[in-house]
Amino acid sequence: MPAPKGQPHKKLSEPKRNEIALLVAELLSRGKTTGEIKRMISIQYGLKPRSVEPYLRRAREAMRAETGKSIEDLRTESYYFYRSVLQDIKATDRDKIKARERIDKLLGLDKPVMTHNKNLNIDVTPDDISEMSDDELADYERRLLGEG
Repeated sequence: MPAPKGQPHKKLSEPKRNEIALLVAELLSRGKTTGEIKRMISIQYGLKPRSVEPYLRRAREAMRAETGKSIEDLRTESYYFYRSVLQDIKATDRDKIKARERIDKLLGLDKPVMTHNKNLNIDVTPDDISEMSDDELADYERRLLGEG
């Protein structure tokens, strides 16, 4: 069980840390998500989910090291694998969508995109806004968003 707030946490013994490391690696190899692993380890060993992150990082590094390939080589292999799924006429639509999502993630295309309304006409100053009542500010916001 985690230590109460404001008190130092209890340090795990080396055998216990090794046990957790092996379990995390096993769970990763079985396809469990980071969230699932954090939840399982937190419950079983009384750790905070954030305390599981170093175990996840080390397990992933060890798995990569076992392949003997660089991260870039592994990314390239993944990219071409997902491309083959997209080109496979026997692949289901779901498989193709997942492959596309994975390619987007590999290429960094899954990140949120901020869009700006170029036609936005802001005709008040920050001082004007700070002097507005809540109702006036809500009306102004609706007008800006084209809702009023």
